Amino acid sequence: MRRSRRLTISRQLTLGFGAVGLLVLALVVLGELVVRDAAERLETTLNQQVRPLANLNRLQARINRIRVIEIEIPKLTDYFGVTSHVAQLSAEMTDFSSELAARTARLVAEDELAARRLSESWARYRSDLLKVIDRAEAMNLTEAERISMFESAARFRWLSDTLRQLAEDTEAHASEGFERALSEHQSQRRILLGISGVGLIIIALLVFLQARSLSSRISRLGAAAREMAENRTDRPLLATGRDELTDLANAFNVMQEKVHAREGSLREANARMEDRVDERTRELNESNILLRREIDERQFAESRLRLVSEAIQHSPVGVMILAVDGDIEYANATLHDMTGLTLSALRPHLAEIVCGQSCGARELEDALNAVRRTGEWQANVEGRRNDRAYCQHVRISPVTGNDQCVTHFLVVYEDITLRREQEQQILHQAQYDNLTHLPNRLLAMDRLGQAIAVANRDGGQVVVMFIDLDDFKKVNDSLGHGTGDSLLVEAATRLVATTRAEDTVARQGGDEFLVILGNLHASGDTQMLAMKIIGAFAPPFLIDQHELFVSPSIGIAVYPTDGDSPSTLLRNADVAMYEAKDSGRNTFRFFNQDVHDHSVRRLSMEHRLRNALAHDELRLFYQPLVEVATRRVIGAEALLRWESPDFGLLAPDSFIHIAEQTGLIVDIGDWVIQTACGELRKWLNRHDQPMQMAVNVSPRQFRDNRITETIRNGLDRHRLPRGALQIEVTEGLLIRNRSEVLEILLAIQALGVRIAMDDFGTGYSSLSYLKRFPFHTLKIDREFIRDLADDSDDHALVAAAIRMGKSLGLRLVAEGVESEEQLRILANLGCDSIQGYLIGKPVPGEDFVHSWLDRAERPASPPQDAAPAAGPRH
Repeated sequence: MRRSRRLTISRQLTLGFGAVGLLVLALVVLGELVVRDAAERLETTLNQQVRPLANLNRLQARINRIRVIEIEIPKLTDYFGVTSHVAQLSAEMTDFSSELAARTARLVAEDELAARRLSESWARYRSDLLKVIDRAEAMNLTEAERISMFESAARFRWLSDTLRQLAEDTEAHASEGFERALSEHQSQRRILLGISGVGLIIIALLVFLQARSLSSRISRLGAAAREMAENRTDRPLLATGRDELTDLANAFNVMQEKVHAREGSLREANARMEDRVDERTRELNESNILLRREIDERQFAESRLRLVSEAIQHSPVGVMILAVDGDIEYANATLHDMTGLTLSALRPHLAEIVCGQSCGARELEDALNAVRRTGEWQANVEGRRNDRAYCQHVRISPVTGNDQCVTHFLVVYEDITLRREQEQQILHQAQYDNLTHLPNRLLAMDRLGQAIAVANRDGGQVVVMFIDLDDFKKVNDSLGHGTGDSLLVEAATRLVATTRAEDTVARQGGDEFLVILGNLHASGDTQMLAMKIIGAFAPPFLIDQHELFVSPSIGIAVYPTDGDSPSTLLRNADVAMYEAKDSGRNTFRFFNQDVHDHSVRRLSMEHRLRNALAHDELRLFYQPLVEVATRRVIGAEALLRWESPDFGLLAPDSFIHIAEQTGLIVDIGDWVIQTACGELRKWLNRHDQPMQMAVNVSPRQFRDNRITETIRNGLDRHRLPRGALQIEVTEGLLIRNRSEVLEILLAIQALGVRIAMDDFGTGYSSLSYLKRFPFHTLKIDREFIRDLADDSDDHALVAAAIRMGKSLGLRLVAEGVESEEQLRILANLGCDSIQGYLIGKPVPGEDFVHSWLDRAERPASPPQDAAPAAGPRH
């Protein structure tokens, strides 16, 4: 009969612990699935909701930067600054269009209407931006500012609101998705915790049952053995199962039978035998335990050793181990690949590989001694392999034994060739222009500084040529940027061909180049080179089967006469270049000190003007306004003057543009309104007759909503009657944000202030403004009055303006009247009032009172010293 397989205790324990392990493994796998599912849900939420929200935020930030650049462009005054901002605006528009296209492509599947609305908003706003760029490149900054303030603002707000609404919707979807994923993750976590608890209970129950079974059987065997040893029973032991305990029970039964059979003589021998068996069993068990522990430790050490060996063998860095005498004991495969040498071939070249070419045993010994002293040695070693240069970073570290003595040296090689090449490439990109491969502005300024240092030491000169290509923009606009880039490359080649090897030819940016000449001692060399450059550009450029003619305008600045720093020389050369352009282009000009002096004077004037109000340097002069029919003075126009201690008495055309550019015009304009209202109050108190005060208002003041409050304060403070104050605006104000300007003008009109259009006839669409805005008076510009008696066209224009104004119920004022003949013609045409040198020049307030108001009862006639004279009205 075939005996069934024994289920030993060790197998029982193995099966029990295997079952426990499988249960634990199942719990771990289940937990891993739950965690992975939660991570996938969170990642899906992130991809579908959060990242689109971040994309929309980037679009919002980028469109805000575009709007800021668009607003800043009209405020600039120099061509260089405008060009730089236009280029920056174009780049931002391109980047925004790319990101927006990618976003709308994804948005179409979710919300086609929102995607179409977003694309259409950007298309409208982009068309306005292109108009601004076009006007700015033509230096028509007024028109560019008009478009920016009145046309593109609403489209920008619409586009910005659309982006913000999309961002809010996306954020709401993201929050809902995240809450849903979090809720599902928490539910799965509770399920996992429940299953884990049940599993742990099952494990504890299995362990308990198995331990209880073994303990019970062993206890019964022990009790039976004790009874038999004490000879208190002769009953056989009950043997159940197929394990070692059953065998032991059977052995006890056999032994018990033998004991009973040899009860007398064999009892003592059997007892001794049992003792020896127990002792030998115990010793054998102890030996087995020690042997198994040693085997486990040796297997673990061998496993770790194989792991470390494999890691070192396949490490991306080369590893070599040297004995204390410098002999090679180990080298991994990476080192063989890096050097191209086998282990036997490495030994003769060890010093060269470790310390570098041309090194010998002495250098290697010095390196190892350094490791012994300091604990480390490292260096960058260059070499060649297969006719290719390489660079490696070598590091040597000591390996010590238990007695802390050096037993080996660990040498690690890292190939840094690619890193070196990338660093050199990055350095080249940072210092050279990607298109022409010429030095860029950064490197050019560095070389200019070095040239200045050499010239300062040797007493020589340094010349900076600022070169701009005339009409290059036309090439880009007509043939495209690809042709323009090819033209720039060819222009750079011609410039390099005309200069010396030691000179620097750099690209400043756009179509601007720099030439830096060092070690010069005669200005004639500079002139010859400038003419040589102009001659080099005389032949046509053959680009893409097009013959292109491009000429250079060259500005020249010389160290040390025109500046002692790179930035000063570059700025002065730029000024000279613009002078060359003003002289007809295709020529060169040296820096003119007068231009520099003018710039310094303007800066000084701007500095002084900032303190003019505080130092009480501003004055108001008044020019009489005379009624044509009665020849009586009916009012005056307040005209600003600046009585500067440094510059004398200045008319507005000398400083008003500075005030407008710096924003000082707002405070100055407030002062003019308050002062003019106060002066008018004095006149009304002194002479009981109606008088009118006209005040010019700058368009810049309308950007501040406080102009209405300023006028109200002036009227209330000085108790002026309705119609006593008249503000005069130009058409430059009206072409800006018409709705806002109209709102302000209506508010001013409601205060009882009359509104006049100044310099009528010099704008672009005066007739449409007359119907739309609340004007009371038209002031015909002096340009039409000057030749009124001799020029039939001017006569016809003035007659038409007067007829049109009369038909609209407006009063007509002619400016710049200087002769009786002009006055006679204006009277015949029906003009209401006049101003000009025929009546009188602008004078201070007290002189105006003595000259005009005190004799207001008599018809106005020019004073003896006020002979007609041509000149501007200020």
